[in-house]
Amino acid sequence: MKKLTKFAAALTAVSLAATSTGCTPTLGKGTQTALTIDGRDVRAGIFVYYTVQAYNEAVSNVSSSGTTSPTAADVKKANIDGLDATDWIQNRATEYCRDFIAVEEEFEKLDIQFTDEDLANFDEIVDYYLEQSVYADNGVGKESLSAILMNSLKLEKMFDYYYGPGGEKGMSDEELRSYYEENNARVKYIVMSYNDADGNPLSDAEKKEVRDLADSYAEQINAVSGNMDKMYKMDELSKEYDEYAATQTTTVSGETTTTTTTTTTTSSDESSTETTTTDPYANEAIVQKYTTTTVDASTVDPTTTTTETAEGEVDYINYNDFVFNELQLNKAVVYEYDDETLVVIIKEDIKERMTEDDLWSEDNVSSLVEDLYYQEYSDYLDELAKSLSVEKNSRAYRKFNPFKLKMSS
Repeated sequence: MKKLTKFAAALTAVSLAATSTGCTPTLGKGTQTALTIDGRDVRAGIFVYYTVQAYNEAVSNVSSSGTTSPTAADVKKANIDGLDATDWIQNRATEYCRDFIAVEEEFEKLDIQFTDEDLANFDEIVDYYLEQSVYADNGVGKESLSAILMNSLKLEKMFDYYYGPGGEKGMSDEELRSYYEENNARVKYIVMSYNDADGNPLSDAEKKEVRDLADSYAEQINAVSGNMDKMYKMDELSKEYDEYAATQTTTVSGETTTTTTTTTTTSSDESSTETTTTDPYANEAIVQKYTTTTVDASTVDPTTTTTETAEGEVDYINYNDFVFNELQLNKAVVYEYDDETLVVIIKEDIKERMTEDDLWSEDNVSSLVEDLYYQEYSDYLDELAKSLSVEKNSRAYRKFNPFKLKMSS
């Protein structure tokens, strides 16, 4: 799960941002437990790990406030969200520990089993991070790291349990497929500009020439009988336009394109053969239906909008609406994207690519589920965590003050 995998990513972030030197401190008597959450003890090693993570967030916060490469002294004297840096860091570490316990308790309520694949290389990963001095030098041992990594795996498994295909709170595979097909479009286009290579506007006569060329491209594409052949014709004309116009093209945002071409050449003393295999979907784009409500195109007048960002967003909203609500399948048309850009565009049936080795791969399904439900899941866990009682061990909080740990920015 690309959004949920704290399994190694979180540890990597910490190891890159914090380094340490010196001997390993001993967790003194009375500080082995840093805090108790909902009656459960949180060992000091886990609290220290999350303190290091929170410290690095504080470093980023100070950096974003204008201090380049802040030192520990810079961080220590900083005021973050109205709090002393030490308090802010330890509050964050406490929140992380509370989240940790929330996941542990929720996981215990569910009948979820780990598979061999889930646990593959687990011990090796733990050992790898144990080799990094930031952990050992600050008293974070294998037991604590294992617990943190296992907690991350539980976080992922619970998400799949609740929101994976057929999950308790999610959609069935059929419902997910229908949702994807309704909210994504498969297109190919040629972007044509009313500017020259230096970005200067063309003359009216030159603009008419570009428009006439775009119209001719659409006519040529529509004259081809087979749908796939139309897409190949689009590629051919795109190359022709690139050769014709020494202009800069505008990339339509919010889409992903793929180009895959494999060429194999075999030769011998007597003969030489060349075989070229081209991805039939090369240069296609998958357009996602625009659902964000930050800008309502119907209420914004581009002629009076003063910010380039807002204008560009309105242009894209209008384009997106055209793709999903007006553009017909298998028919190339010319679309005026903005005052500087023409798009010759065609839409094909996305269902043709809904296979396990293409758009409906396991990774794509997982990404879709995360996009749909990650925020809901996060909010759910936050509510669980906030309901848990917290008892801090003041001795441990003093002992493991972030500025007593062996870290440098």
